[in-house]
Amino acid sequence: MDKMNSLLNNSLSKLINDVASDSPTPGGGSVSVVSAALGLSLVIMAAEISKKNNSSMDLENLILETKSASESLLGFADKDIEVFNQYMFALKLPKHNDEEKQVRNEAIQAAAKMATESPLKAAAEIVKSMKLTKRLLPFIKKDVVSDIGAGIALLNASLNAVLLNVDINLSSIRDSLLKTTFKSKKIALLNTGADVYALVWDEVTNMFAV
Repeated sequence: MDKMNSLLNNSLSKLINDVASDSPTPGGGSVSVVSAALGLSLVIMAAEISKKNNSSMDLENLILETKSASESLLGFADKDIEVFNQYMFALKLPKHNDEEKQVRNEAIQAAAKMATESPLKAAAEIVKSMKLTKRLLPFIKKDVVSDIGAGIALLNASLNAVLLNVDINLSSIRDSLLKTTFKSKKIALLNTGADVYALVWDEVTNMFAV
């Protein structure tokens, strides 16, 4: 999707109205990614505030790495719309004879594969963001640790949400081996994300208790 038509060029009010319309896009995948990016932005904000009192090269480099992850993550908001449109295009291909049916079926399978790979890649980027949040936590001032908590909560919810797109697209894939591979990747991402979330959440809540 070109930058002019990018979802990210919308105002927040337009994005909310577009999501609440009867159009299928932007849908759950895009909204999940935007939510994850907002969560990561809270983490970056907490790190930027904290560095005013405790600046170090380690922290500076972590912030740069986290900002880069945020940019990568946002690219999946448009990608979700793109792969959905490709799948819908494939469904509308003609099927008047055997040759057309074969072309259509192959196009549907290719589009379904892309529509499943995209949320998996987005989820991997979210998990990476969660791990960066954990690495940043030791540098964060207690005054802004609630923003880290809010950020990791949004990232965790977004991870679970975006992977629902994997579940729904698997039903369109006929290749059983590919299905199994996708399912395994999804479970691994969910488990890793859950572990990182639990560690960060515990540390954040323990800081409140001090």
